[in-house]
Amino acid sequence: MLGATNNAGHGWLYLQAVLEAAGVPASQVTPEVIGDLRATHAERNLWEVAGTDVPAALERLRAQGLRLAVVSNSDGRLQQLLDATDLARWFDLSVDSHDVGSRKPDPRLFTTS
Repeated sequence: MLGATNNAGHGWLYLQAVLEAAGVPASQVTPEVIGDLRATHAERNLWEVAGTDVPAALERLRAQGLRLAVVSNSDGRLQQLLDATDLARWFDLSVDSHDVGSRKPDPRLFTTS
C-alpha cells in the first residue's frame, strides 16, 4: 500500500494508525484538523524532537568505530532538522530523498553519494 502513495499519503496512513492506537476513530478527524496539522508541519516540522536517549545511543555506536548515516524520505529539510536537534555531528552522511529525487525503498536512493 505504501508504494501506491506519496509522502502526504504516508503521513495520513501514519496519522490513522496513531489515532487508532489512541482509540480515536478516524471519522472524528476532520479535514480542518488535517489542514491545521499540514500548515503547522509546513511552518515547523512536526518530527523535530529526538528522544533524550538518542545522543547517548549514537555516541555508543560511534565509540564502537561505526560510521553512521541517515537516509530519510524528508522534504528537503533533513540537514536543517539534524542541525536543529544537534544530531548532525553524529552522522558521516545524510541523504534526503527530496534532494536526490528518489525515496525509500527505491534502490537509487541508496546508491547516491
